[in-house]
Amino acid sequence: MNYYFDVFKRWRDYEGFTTRKGYWMFTLISCIIFLAISVVDNFLYGDQHFLKSLYILFIWTPVIALHCRRLHDVGKSGWWQAIGLIPIVGPIWVLIQLARPGFVVGEYED
Repeated sequence: MNYYFDVFKRWRDYEGFTTRKGYWMFTLISCIIFLAISVVDNFLYGDQHFLKSLYILFIWTPVIALHCRRLHDVGKSGWWQAIGLIPIVGPIWVLIQLARPGFVVGEYED
């Protein structure tokens, strides 16, 4: 859970680096929380998606900062995440960059 809370502690930090392990642990924990919220949301509100929308708004800015730090670790600018807006190819390219081992932190041990 430290990986998850670290993202929220550094939500305004667009400088620096995030390791591959830190990024993927945050993603895993966030997906589990989102699934739990989805179950509760469907039970309470049906098709309105109220709680899911609140959770997405809650993590939106921290995730953008996390992506910037992760892209810095692989030697790219944080602005490269805008390529994800290109249909089909963009999100695949960004995902590949996020999955690469880092150059700066040197996490080839993973």
